[in-house]
Order: sequence, then C-alpha cells, then structure tokens
Amino acid sequence: QNYNIFAFIFSFSLIAHTILKMTFNTFSTTGLLPLDKWTLIDLASALLYIISIFVVSNLSPEDYLDSDKKDWIDYFILLVLGVTWLRFFSLFLVIRDISKLLLTLLAMITDTIAFIIIVAC
Repeated sequence: QNYNIFAFIFSFSLIAHTILKMTFNTFSTTGLLPLDKWTLIDLASALLYIISIFVVSNLSPEDYLDSDKKDWIDYFILLVLGVTWLRFFSLFLVIRDISKLLLTLLAMITDTIAFIIIVAC
C-alpha cells in the first residue's frame, strides 16, 4: 500500500494544476489562460489514475479468477493506459517534426483500419 502515495501525489498535482489555472482565469485582469487539450487530458488521466488505484487496491484474488469481472478490469486498465498514451503523445505534437510524423502515422493507420479489422478477425 505504500506505493499508492506516489500515484496519489502525481494525480493530485495534475488536478492542482487545473484548479490553479481555473483560479488564475477567475481573478485575471490581463487575459485568460485557455483550458487547452493538454490540461484536459491531464485532468482526465489524473481522475482515471485515482479511480484505478482504488479499483486495483480493493480487488480480491477471486475477482481476477472470475472471467467476467476480469474482462471489465482489463477494459478499465486499457482505458487508463489509452488516456496515458494520449497524454504522452499529445506532448509530442508541440515539436513540429515529430508532430508531422505522428499525424502521418495516424493517417496511415486510419486508412488501413478496414484491413486491420479483417486481419484481426
């Protein structure tokens, strides 16, 4: 249970960042800081981290043995992982050369999605 404190500190720092940005926007006279996509992704990942800590900490070994519960646990962890990767790769969109590479890769994947589905099935 000791490792959970580091995850909580990280998650609450992301939430504190969003709260401080909203507080600044409330009292600012010079101009507002927009709630950009990075702040919203940080907030979503922080909330998912906190929820996942509680979910994983409160699971029993029997929950992992039940295939239906295990499937839902896996889907939730995949959601957390997906948002985490989205957060990681969205930061690369700031760098021009890497953003071109990522957008090209995304276009290639979306163009071949039908083929990927056929191969997967």
